[in-house]
Amino acid sequence: MLVTQGTVANADFGELVEPTLAALGDREDLLVLVTTGRRPIGNVRGPIPGNARLAEFLDFAALLPKIDVLVTNGGYGTVQLALQAGVPIVSAGRTEYKAEVGARVAWSGVGLEIPSQRAEPRELREAVDRVLTDPSYRDRARTIAADMAAIDTPAAIFGVLDRLVLKARTA
Repeated sequence: MLVTQGTVANADFGELVEPTLAALGDREDLLVLVTTGRRPIGNVRGPIPGNARLAEFLDFAALLPKIDVLVTNGGYGTVQLALQAGVPIVSAGRTEYKAEVGARVAWSGVGLEIPSQRAEPRELREAVDRVLTDPSYRDRARTIAADMAAIDTPAAIFGVLDRLVLKARTA
């Protein structure tokens, strides 16, 4: 599994990274990967469990297809990459637009939202357990991934731009 607070709202790892490590540090069945969003690893306080690996940066495009669940504060780019890879999500974040992203994660069935900026370890453990044991979250995430793959995004964007240019020329 992967936990990240992204590259913007990552000044206080006590909001999500540290509680996730506390929640899952005793799990022998999980490898908990943490990225600090280019912040120093030393900024993560508390004991680092034996099942955790920390890095300042991880290539999400390469990593996400290999993980079982993403724990995130709901950053748009991270959530989009997870959905593109068919990875279910646990989202806990309230800053910027992240409450809306978390609500959509839950509404779409691709994961669970913890409506908090500072998630409790118990909440995180329960949410991760539920996402890992209920196949509907992975199934829904994979359905979304297939839907995303079926769209030729550059062609759709260029089509809209072409129509706007044509309309402007004929106006």
